[in-house]
Amino acid sequence: MSTAKISRNVFANITGMMAQIIIAFILSPFLVHTLGDTKYGIWTIAVAFTGYMNLLDLGLTSAVNKYVAKYSSLKDNKNVNAIVSTSFALFFFMGLIIVLVSPFMADFIVSIINIDQSLTNVVHLLIIIVSFDIAIFVISGLFKGIFGGFQHYSVINFTQVISALYKALMFYYFLSEGHDLIAMGLISISANIMTIIIFYSLLKKNYPQVSIEFSGISRPSASKILHYSKFTFIAMMANQLIYYSDAFVIGYFMSAAAVTYYSIPWTLAEYTKKISMAISQTYTPAVSEIDARGDMEHIKSLYLSGTKYMIIISNLLAIGMIVLGGTFIALWMGEKYKELCETVLIILFVNQIFQGPQQISYSILQGMAKQKYYSYISMGVSVVNLILSILLVQKWGIVGVALGAAIPQILFHGLYVPWSTLKTINLSARVYLKKTYIPSIIPSIVLFISLYLVSVYFYPDSYLKLLTSAFLCSLVYMVFVYIFMFDKSEKSASIRFIRKRLKLAV
Repeated sequence: MSTAKISRNVFANITGMMAQIIIAFILSPFLVHTLGDTKYGIWTIAVAFTGYMNLLDLGLTSAVNKYVAKYSSLKDNKNVNAIVSTSFALFFFMGLIIVLVSPFMADFIVSIINIDQSLTNVVHLLIIIVSFDIAIFVISGLFKGIFGGFQHYSVINFTQVISALYKALMFYYFLSEGHDLIAMGLISISANIMTIIIFYSLLKKNYPQVSIEFSGISRPSASKILHYSKFTFIAMMANQLIYYSDAFVIGYFMSAAAVTYYSIPWTLAEYTKKISMAISQTYTPAVSEIDARGDMEHIKSLYLSGTKYMIIISNLLAIGMIVLGGTFIALWMGEKYKELCETVLIILFVNQIFQGPQQISYSILQGMAKQKYYSYISMGVSVVNLILSILLVQKWGIVGVALGAAIPQILFHGLYVPWSTLKTINLSARVYLKKTYIPSIIPSIVLFISLYLVSVYFYPDSYLKLLTSAFLCSLVYMVFVYIFMFDKSEKSASIRFIRKRLKLAV
């Protein structure tokens, strides 16, 4: 796996993710103000339910990704098709289970959230509709795994952007016509059906050798897939418990409207996390190929460089939101929401400073099929998160929920995850810190100070001022990144890149 190919995949993922974020950024204020705080909170709870039900993916997508990467690199089409066909059967079975349990899940959710009685039937029907949507979405995971295994992330991102754009346009049209939650659920179903059709068409066009056939289903393939995916499933379950239990805790102890006030900063933190994941997930199939060759030095090199770049990007986004996030929310949603959301936003983004760079650690462990203990500890962290959130919400409301989520995550990603990964690849902590975190200290301090001075002396009360301020502070930050974080080869590559772009501009 060449560095150039990883770079192309990272670029495709970031481009696709940024396109989806821009779509969501434009759409979100419309949804909040059209639906109102309570109904938007109900939609957020439905999305949280979607997150939980996505667990029935069972980590299969990651298993397809790994084994398609492995067998395609060995030119073993027979095993590629066995993995794909067997995975499709498993995905279909999981989708069927979701549909069958949906009425019971709808009853459960209606019973635990604090909503007006007049909305009970709407929420019940919405959960059933969302369940069908999830079943279709889970099946689409097969194609994400296939294209990811072939290192063809541009297809995944193209399809997801088309789906997001379609949903946004349909949401805008039908909500403007007076429809609301039920219409949104049905639109989501149609978007996922369209996604599967596009994925299948592009699969047949780009990889005609890949086939989904009943005869390709095999017990050995199922055993292999499930053995690998079970640890990813545990990590997924922990992640969903951490990131989606908050909505249920707030909905139970407070109100659906309070879910909205939490979901706005949570959504911004989630966007930042997804950008980190867009970079890190391209490393999993790459490391899988390298690990098959037994080239540990290459894996160490990828881990150090990947962590460094993740720190650069994660700190830029997280520190930017800590300092200017409240101002951004005021412009984005309204001054009222800044007052309600800013403290939660700061807490969640402090967590992102620790979590963002460590996404690469999980991808390295996944690529080497060494994520077992990460998954177990992550599950323990998620339970602590839930307990803390339940305890603290009763004293400090949504701020308590944010603290309950952040504290165990900071300890997990700040201490255990890097220690576990370094031990797995036999890399010293001294080398790791010297190459990654220590050089980032001065650029990060400079970024914080420059953003703080902007917020005090040049308050950005418009998008133009905010974007201009953020851009100028980012340039200053990147100068210090260049000085303190880049080695000689990276500095030379940066100069060549800038010169090339300047020539093109001229």
